[in-house]
Amino acid sequence: MSTSSPIVLWDIDGTLMRSPGIGVRAFVRAVERVTGVVWTPQRLDFGGRTDPDIAARILESAGFDEPALVPAVLEALAEAYVDLDGDLRAAVTVLPGVAVMLRTLDRERVVQTVVTGNIAPVARAKISAGGLEAHLRLEWGAFGSDHHERSELVKLAIERVGAAGHDIRRDTIWVVGDTPRDLAAAQANSVRCALVCTGTFGFDELCELGADLVVADLSDPTSLSDAMASRR
Repeated sequence: MSTSSPIVLWDIDGTLMRSPGIGVRAFVRAVERVTGVVWTPQRLDFGGRTDPDIAARILESAGFDEPALVPAVLEALAEAYVDLDGDLRAAVTVLPGVAVMLRTLDRERVVQTVVTGNIAPVARAKISAGGLEAHLRLEWGAFGSDHHERSELVKLAIERVGAAGHDIRRDTIWVVGDTPRDLAAAQANSVRCALVCTGTFGFDELCELGADLVVADLSDPTSLSDAMASRR
C-alpha cells in the first residue's frame, strides 16, 4: 500500500557539505591514471554539473576530445576517492544546520534522499564522511553515474521513491540545492525547489531565479518544513 509523505531530494556539495580540494585532487588522479597526463586545475564551471559532464570538460581542457574516455575516468575517480578517504574525512565540513534539519524532517516523516552529480561511490563516500547516512535513503537517490543530465536524475529519484511505495505528488516534492542548475532540474520535473546560499552563489543572485524558497543556510530547522506546510 502506498503512503503519502513529503519528499526531499538533497544535493550534496555546497548544500549538505563541503570537502574543499578533494574533488579536484581526485579528478587529477583519475585523469592521470587514464591518460598519463597531469591535468592542471583551471577555473571551470562545475557548479551543479554531473561528474560525467565534469570529466568530459576536464578531458577537453587537457586536450582529449574523446567521449569514450569518460567512463574510464569515472571508474578511476571512484578509485581515487578510496585512496583519499582519510583526507576526505579530514576535509569534510557539514554545513550549518544540516544535521539538525535532517533529524527534524526525519521526525516529521519526510522521505529524504539525494539527487547529486556525484557518481554513486563518491556520493556514498561523502555522505559517510559527513556522518549523514542515517537520515538519507540513498538507495532511492539518483547519481551522476545514472545519467549526465541533472533533470533526468530528479526524474529517476522520483521514480525510485514511487517504486518504494510512496505516493508521488509533485507539489510535495522538493529539490534542495545551491545552484541555478538545481532549480532548472526541479522546474523540468514540475516540483518545488529550495535554494541555499552555502555554495558559490549569493542570496541576491538566487532570489532572482524564482525558486519556491531561498535561505542563507539551513540553520533554521523549521525553514523547509514551514515552506512545505504552507504549500500543501
